[in-house]
Amino acid sequence: MKRFWTMALCLALVCGLPGCGEGKSPGTLTLTVSGNYAEDFTARGWTTARLTAAAVDAEGRSLPIDGNIVWWIQTADLHDNIVAWNGDRHDGSGLLWGETPFLSLRADSDGFPRDATVFLTDTVGSRTVTVMARLRIASGDADEEGPTITAQTTFTFGNGPLSLFSAPPRQVASREEAERYCATFRPAAQQGEETTGNGLPPATLLQLVSNNRVNGYGAALFAGWPGDFEQRHIYSYWARETDKDGDEGRVVNVKDGLALWYDADARGPLAVCVPKNTPAPPAPEVPPGKAALHAEAEEMLLPRHPAGLSPLPDIWKLRCKSLVPAAGDAPLFYGTPPLAEYNNCYAASVATAALEQPQFSKDEILSFDPSTFPQPVIAEPLFSLEKYDSRNSIPVLMRKAREGNPAAMLAISRRLPENSPSRFFWWRLADALTRPGWAWGEENRRIPPSLKGLLGDPREMFVLGVPFLDAGIREPVAGAPDRKKLYRELMRECALRGRAFAWVTWAHIYAYNMAGSAIPKGIMLDRLNPTRGYAMALAGNRLPIERDDLQENASSYYAPESRTASVETLRALGKLSRRLPRGVPMGLRADPALLWTVQRLERQAPFLGIDETRGKALAEELFAVYQENYQRVLEQQRRRRAKMLPEVNRQIDGWLKDVEAREPEWLKKEWPTWPAYEDEKAQSQDS
Repeated sequence: MKRFWTMALCLALVCGLPGCGEGKSPGTLTLTVSGNYAEDFTARGWTTARLTAAAVDAEGRSLPIDGNIVWWIQTADLHDNIVAWNGDRHDGSGLLWGETPFLSLRADSDGFPRDATVFLTDTVGSRTVTVMARLRIASGDADEEGPTITAQTTFTFGNGPLSLFSAPPRQVASREEAERYCATFRPAAQQGEETTGNGLPPATLLQLVSNNRVNGYGAALFAGWPGDFEQRHIYSYWARETDKDGDEGRVVNVKDGLALWYDADARGPLAVCVPKNTPAPPAPEVPPGKAALHAEAEEMLLPRHPAGLSPLPDIWKLRCKSLVPAAGDAPLFYGTPPLAEYNNCYAASVATAALEQPQFSKDEILSFDPSTFPQPVIAEPLFSLEKYDSRNSIPVLMRKAREGNPAAMLAISRRLPENSPSRFFWWRLADALTRPGWAWGEENRRIPPSLKGLLGDPREMFVLGVPFLDAGIREPVAGAPDRKKLYRELMRECALRGRAFAWVTWAHIYAYNMAGSAIPKGIMLDRLNPTRGYAMALAGNRLPIERDDLQENASSYYAPESRTASVETLRALGKLSRRLPRGVPMGLRADPALLWTVQRLERQAPFLGIDETRGKALAEELFAVYQENYQRVLEQQRRRRAKMLPEVNRQIDGWLKDVEAREPEWLKKEWPTWPAYEDEKAQSQDS
């Protein structure tokens, strides 16, 4: 049932019109609210109120409203039934001017609408809003501003899907802990009750409060829900659904609505709760147009697996088989070696030996499918180390190592004597939690570039065999693989791995069929597609600049403050970035080259024939495809860590007992409180 609520407030102002009596109001402004805004919208992601202004002068004659009115939100008070909220309950988060989410009305640069009829969309609900408007009456004198009249109206939005949640978000260590949190959480008013009947939400409800832009428009993000990897737009939450054995649970990223299966013991996803009897909304239906754009984005980014390419062999295994440790130089392990087939690589007598390039010819190297190259290890905030951690506190590093932090393991290895076999013990454990050979690659920078590319380094992958590729593209040989296709596969993998330079290159190739002197000559497309180039630049602009060092503090990622910097500013920042030490934020989330490319393409849009509207929509899907790939890799990493961590901790226990006998002086120096370790461990577990 539609509700109509009209309320007018007339303010008496000093009249500027000729013949106006003293104290007489110049007119009356009336605001009317209509629509289904007051109804429950828990089954959809938003609702809209229609606001209409009408005005009459002091004699009751209708006044024109054409750009001479301005609307604004005076107050927005969230109701108490919204429990899952972090932040200011009166700041109006999730209120958007427009008839649908993210569709703005005509407005000045200040963002305030200026039409006689406007729409206010709410993605949160359950709040009372006061909207005000001010109308300036035309003056008889063109050189003078006329008087103004003001009005306000107050109305209440109905309950949205966010009202279904019964507990605020919380960081948890596993799915079991998430379930326990929901089962035991009690609002302040319910502390005396025995049970709340809470449980984890269905996946489709989490998608409904996500920002998937199909049926969800960011209610969870407006509510300030934290993420497990916010720099990468990852806000993972445990859902109700599990597999038949309970070993895996459904996880939804409330940033984009992507649902994945995670090991039930995986660290990272957060918990939020609903009443156990909350029904699951239907799965969102993707509109045909959005589905077509998503398919185009997959075509642009996902591997093609061209004919003639073969999977990359396990280079680390090949190395380990070729190494022969010295007699009696056995690798340290206590229990079952997590990576037994790689043990030869972790003996002290061979671990520092140069990693020779495998016996592959250039033709063989360029015959490997880039999608089979090892994925880089994702530096989660969980792995972030403060500088004081790596320099001063072995107990802190040990605690983080036990949590599965490979960066902490490398930091411990660096504190050990160079010839200590314990260094390689920690390398092996770090590899067990990441991938074989990762620790060695982090600790040894003198690796042939082509080999670094085969080990998964995106930058080296990008230029892998460039001279040979260049010649193969300019002067193709009959029967040889198509080097153009191979190069594009390399670029796709670099883009999927989050490297901004790959997105810049793609943008230039699509827009101009050129990409700079570092790119093999002749890597031309069959035809230009500047709209795709614009979409690539826009999507890449949302990626943070990667840091190669896993131990960089999370604050080193650029923040999203500036999105509209001028070309001059960008050039200055580009120069500045080359002088900044590592870890210093610039205030820009993306590579300045991407921001500059976006602005240049927007200026050249008429000349190049860029469809900006379509380009922006395609950019959203390109970023979604990138996110899907990124989260799948993150899921695999967390599953591996959850699987290996129990054995890793057993071996840490064995190493601590062994090192007391092997290297007591080192232990005394680095860990003065070692004798009280068991007490420290108990306190840590209690906390």
